[in-house]
Amino acid sequence: MASESFAVEVSNLTFSPLPGSPPVLDQLSFQLPHGSRVLCVGANGAGKSTLLQVLSGGRMAPSGAVKVCGEDPFRGRGEAVVMVTGGWRGTVDAAMEERMAQVRVAELMGTDAQPAADSHCGKLFKALELAPLLSKFFGVLSEGERRRVELARRLREPKRVILLDEVTSELDMLVRKALLDFLAETGSTIFNVTHVFEGLAGWPTHALQLSQGKLLRFEPFSPEGGSIFKQMVAWLSATREDSLTPLRAPPFPRHSSTGPTVSVTGLDFSYGAGHAVRLEHFTLSSSNRCVLVGLNGSGKSSLLALLAGRRMATDGGESVKVLGLRPFQDHAKLDREVSLLSSDWKRQVGQLVSASGLSFRELAETEVKDLTSQGFNTALLSARLLRLMQMLSIDPAKPIGTLSDGALRRAQLGLKLLKPVSVLLIDEVTADLDLLARHALLQFLKEESEEGSTVIYCTHIMDGLEGWATHYLHLRPAGLPGVGMTAEGLAGSSNLSDAELSQQVLRLLRSDEGAAPGPVPVSEPPAKSLQEEPLPPGWNHRQATHSGAFGNYAWQEEMRPEDDWSFKSIAPEPSNKPAAAPQWTNPGPAALPSFPAAPLSTAIPESGSSFGGYSDSTPVLDPGVNRSGAPTVGGPEADHPFGPGRTNQMTTEQLVKLGIIPPEK
Repeated sequence: MASESFAVEVSNLTFSPLPGSPPVLDQLSFQLPHGSRVLCVGANGAGKSTLLQVLSGGRMAPSGAVKVCGEDPFRGRGEAVVMVTGGWRGTVDAAMEERMAQVRVAELMGTDAQPAADSHCGKLFKALELAPLLSKFFGVLSEGERRRVELARRLREPKRVILLDEVTSELDMLVRKALLDFLAETGSTIFNVTHVFEGLAGWPTHALQLSQGKLLRFEPFSPEGGSIFKQMVAWLSATREDSLTPLRAPPFPRHSSTGPTVSVTGLDFSYGAGHAVRLEHFTLSSSNRCVLVGLNGSGKSSLLALLAGRRMATDGGESVKVLGLRPFQDHAKLDREVSLLSSDWKRQVGQLVSASGLSFRELAETEVKDLTSQGFNTALLSARLLRLMQMLSIDPAKPIGTLSDGALRRAQLGLKLLKPVSVLLIDEVTADLDLLARHALLQFLKEESEEGSTVIYCTHIMDGLEGWATHYLHLRPAGLPGVGMTAEGLAGSSNLSDAELSQQVLRLLRSDEGAAPGPVPVSEPPAKSLQEEPLPPGWNHRQATHSGAFGNYAWQEEMRPEDDWSFKSIAPEPSNKPAAAPQWTNPGPAALPSFPAAPLSTAIPESGSSFGGYSDSTPVLDPGVNRSGAPTVGGPEADHPFGPGRTNQMTTEQLVKLGIIPPEK
């Protein structure tokens, strides 16, 4: 039997993904004792995920270069190792995701969904707070709740070596700490690749740092001064050549408003038989920066979707106002002023095979052309684009399909932040960024607010937020009303350190643990004369052809025959169906000008793939995709991965009351 003196032995490991390509890992050597807990750090693209893939047996290393529990992980049985990755949803296609959405969590977990409390599985489920999720359909879970289910599935069997590749950033602070404490108690050898360092005090026994595929340090870990975050900032700053604070791009003119830019009054939004968001009163003004916090499933993403016009408030939109307008109904006026950055972009790009071969340069050129056609100044856009590329260290030539999760997130931010807006909504898109990129992004957002933008930043990561926010909004689960406050109102000071801020947010979250669900709001059907009042302009003129378009609408106020968004309705085919879009083809880098060029141009044809178009697919009323298990109309599948898209889920009963579909006979 092979010697097992160490849990992991790496000897002069050099790895290239393709023969003749530059090495991604270059001459790594280290030995890790059993029971060690390694904090694996490095900038995006340093080789961290590749190292874990080699250790898990997912990639083949040269014979003898890697041993895990005494055997080659690729050529051996691999029974001692489990790896959980942050990009697991990228491996699930749209059809599979739709099927998973209609399955209850207990079924996904299998027959042993409720294990004994004192077993390994029982302790894991408790740490992940899985019990309240078991009866729910997978499709209604938030991103953080889905991550908890995936972790429970992957870690339910004890393993001697556990490899975690950026899997804790979507978890709320309480669950993240409980999971790491549980894993420490198992005695397993753990590699934790992460960009989140709060709550890790005393957890790692070793630290491993990679930079451009090379091992910079591997050592027992005791942070200087006791702050892991500050230690990581010092380590990573020493490896970065460019400046963290690029020069500002020229400012764009912003919307002038004397009143609140964001106003929420008496909001009680639900998906059938469960609260999603409850907020009595909250307002923000120009230049405010608000951090949105709450447990997984407390409604943070739902609130941002309401503000962005992707969902319609059940009272017709009067409870939510952005720049004095109703986001869902007045989208034509607000689309230029409001932008939402969410995790959907990465999923959509991952499912578009045609996008994987495009570079950031090609996508950026298309985006600049699109924004220029909307009236934005090309020179200012070009300057802003260059600033974003410098700030985020974006490689303009690499195909999107070859990027790491962090590099892909940088590309998304570079494209989505290109358009200057008055209200910027950030929904947990910084989790993949290394802490230096996150610091640069927060500085950029602060500059945007100083130019007049209102920024709402939803996150579970308090690292680096010292002195950043002017306001905090704490959303609560189970129908409890959310609470808004100024930075001074959180703890009597606007200049809390990262550690103090983390403790204050933990205090808020602990107050919500075990909250019992409140009564579900009852919505009375609107009076006949008011039935059409909440609907956007143009509804009457489109009549029944768009009756099902709550999920994804395509009308314009001026009722142009062409439509920018996909028709995906349960109604009959519209009479003004546009001609089929030309087949999209990738012209290849040779057909495009060198980057960056001023002004930027594009050789990518305008097509359905880039800008939406008619879709012959007809969504059905699938059971079990909202919190009550009642049928709903699904949301949009707009082909443009950078467009906003809109959705609203309504039960069959609501659709019948509004006259959108006939009652069942």
